[in-house]
Amino acid sequence: MKTLRTLLYRTLGLFRKTPREAEMAAELRAHIDGLTDRYIARGMPPQEARNAALRAFGGLAQIEERCRDERTWTAVEQLWRDVRHAARLLLKAPVFTAVAIVSLALGIGASTAVFSIANAILLRSLPVPNPEQLRVLHWSGNEKHIPSWAGGDTSFTPPHFFLLRKAAAESAELLGYVPVGDFIVRGSGEPFSAAAMMVSDNYFAGLGVQPLLGRGFVSQDFAGGGSSVVLSYNAWETHFDSDLGVLGRTVSVNGTVFTIAGVLPPGFRGTQAGHPADFFVPLAPNSPFLYREITSNFHWYLRMMARLKPGANEDQLHAQLSVVWAREAAEYMQSPSLWLEAGTGGEANDRGGLSRPLLLLFGVVAAVMLITCANLAGLSLARGAARQHELAIRAALGSGRWRLVRQSLVESLLLASLGGCAGILVAFWV
Repeated sequence: MKTLRTLLYRTLGLFRKTPREAEMAAELRAHIDGLTDRYIARGMPPQEARNAALRAFGGLAQIEERCRDERTWTAVEQLWRDVRHAARLLLKAPVFTAVAIVSLALGIGASTAVFSIANAILLRSLPVPNPEQLRVLHWSGNEKHIPSWAGGDTSFTPPHFFLLRKAAAESAELLGYVPVGDFIVRGSGEPFSAAAMMVSDNYFAGLGVQPLLGRGFVSQDFAGGGSSVVLSYNAWETHFDSDLGVLGRTVSVNGTVFTIAGVLPPGFRGTQAGHPADFFVPLAPNSPFLYREITSNFHWYLRMMARLKPGANEDQLHAQLSVVWAREAAEYMQSPSLWLEAGTGGEANDRGGLSRPLLLLFGVVAAVMLITCANLAGLSLARGAARQHELAIRAALGSGRWRLVRQSLVESLLLASLGGCAGILVAFWV
């Protein structure tokens, strides 16, 4: 209990310095006055008694310093003094300070922004439960003669999806999706451009994504043209001001009216790395976003992903899908086959195309950061050489080596902190 009171007393001493200094001075004066009075009572003249009391009491400055050590955290006070002194020194060298902060801000901001992009596209897993259970479907074949093809070996048609989904029902939940580009959205406010994704009825349930508000898609949403839309959290926050009453409102997406059915949780914006979606619309028979009739095999554009069911394995799923695919794709290519890729981070087609330029860009930014650090190190050394006279005077006045080193460290840390804070702002802006 005594230790706790001591800790509390010293901590309060950091915030009530002036009143505690006055209390300490008054207490010391009271002790000296009492000792002086005793000497006067013994017959000594007042001035002589005062001098004798001061001699008997000891060095007043030393006693005050010991009292301060007992009343507060000396190390914290010394650190705070070093910070204030470092701030004054940096203000006296505005050109050096500005160059250092701007250099650090640009280096840290650019590095953070590029790493954030690389992390989102190359490293991060999809924000869904058990993403290691996800698989992306690819096909391969020789002498392809596909009528219309969106490109990439992950493109299928809606009829392919429905057939493969039925074949894989025992071992996996197969879900389909297709990005449908940027559309003009009109609501109650200003029109804005947003990316949309058309998804199957089991898309959210298969991924395990639970809406933050409202609901996902239900069977009624896939009747006719599909009249419901689900927003990403980012779209809800940016374009609808996080309005809790957004459910049930209508929006026009490229001239087609949809009713907002739900809002997805933060972080989830689809299953395509590099192409985040703001709006999700149903893969409905009469959807205005379909390239062809939903029963047509003419245009290959739909992507597919599977979630393995408990107890199922990838070999079992591959065997079930391959039998159906070999029969269905024989009309369009020679030696058709299917293969599965890990879908932990989503569809990797775009990731593969972006990985090399992103890694190259990250390497360039890292080199810039190293050059920035080297330049700042050179500037700091030059500034330290110019301050040798000041440091020699401080050493002559009694400052120890550790005291001088600590002051230099605090100054560098303060400069780095200012540059880091500015770098965070630049990263957000970039």
